[in-house]
This record gives sequence, structure tokens and C-alpha cells, in this order.
Amino acid sequence: MNNKPALKFYFLCLLLSGEVFVKSASFANDFMPSSFSAENLMDLNHEPVEGVSTLLRYANSINMTLSASVLNSGEIYTVWFVIFNRPEKCENPIQDKAQCGIADLYNPATKSAVRWAAEAIADNEGHASFTGSLRKGKAPINLPGRDNLTKPYTAEVHLIVVPHGLPAAGIIKQEISAFKASFQFESIHHRNN
Repeated sequence: MNNKPALKFYFLCLLLSGEVFVKSASFANDFMPSSFSAENLMDLNHEPVEGVSTLLRYANSINMTLSASVLNSGEIYTVWFVIFNRPEKCENPIQDKAQCGIADLYNPATKSAVRWAAEAIADNEGHASFTGSLRKGKAPINLPGRDNLTKPYTAEVHLIVVPHGLPAAGIIKQEISAFKASFQFESIHHRNN
């Protein structure tokens, strides 16, 4: 019995599966997080409050979760990514907390960006959970910090919780897409070194 064709087919399959494995491994780099961080939520005085956020950094995006238990029941809240792609250029650090402050949004050297992440309505106990993601190079909207996410691994990322009050009929969509500088809480995820 001649097994040469079957053996050739077997080795061809092994070769192809190795090629597929190598390609899928490089493809997986886009979907496997390179880092994970968890940070406490802080009030405007940078004191801890009941809440936590997480940030996963990927080659082409960042993903966040945020959970807060100190919100006003029934009110709308949004979470925004505040990104400093070049944190080494920041000039307004938050003492012992972050390399960059909100004033650095207006410094073009920081290559900053402000992007919507998520929205939720606080439940009867004042709790809300948020999830959101941002891809590298997402188109800008008319906000301070006109750049895009360009350095997912090394950017300093602040997650800002913005209150919008009770839902008003007919204007909820406008309300949740409006960034307000009067945010209530934030969580800071430092850059990877």
C-alpha cells in the first residue's frame, strides 16, 4: 500500500496549520490586552469615594468599566475618556495622583483628547455601572483636546463622571452627548512605562 500521498497531505496540513497559527497569533495581539489597571473613584478634592474603574489597554484600543455607588438616584450620568497621549508634556500635575491635570487639555503638546465613553441612569440606591471602549484614531468631536487616541499603551487616561440631572423628555440624547467641565468624579489610569 502506497502512503506517500496521505503522508504528503498530512505534512501539508501541518505546514498550513502552523502558518494559520502564526497569523492568528499576530492577529490576537490586537485583541489580547497588554495591561490591566484598576483605580478607585475620587471626588473633586481627589479623595476616594465608593466606586472603582478598570482599564484594559490593547494595541488599537482601550476598554473601560466604571461602577459608582454615590450617585443621585434616577439621574443621568455620562463617563468620558480624557486622554493625554503625551503625558510627559503635561504642565499641570495633580499632586501625588496624576502627571496631567484638566488644564493640560488646552496644551497642544499633550496631544489630548476628550471622547464619550458611556451613559447610565443611577438606580434607586444611587448605583450605576458603565462600560465603554475607544479605538485608536476615532474621529474627533467638537471638544477641548482635538487629537485622537494615538498611544493606547502609554497615554494617561482619566475617566470623568459627568452628572446631567433628571431625564427630560425630548432632550436626553442632547444631554448625554454634552461634555460638561463640571464633572463630579474621576478615576485616573497612569501610563504604562
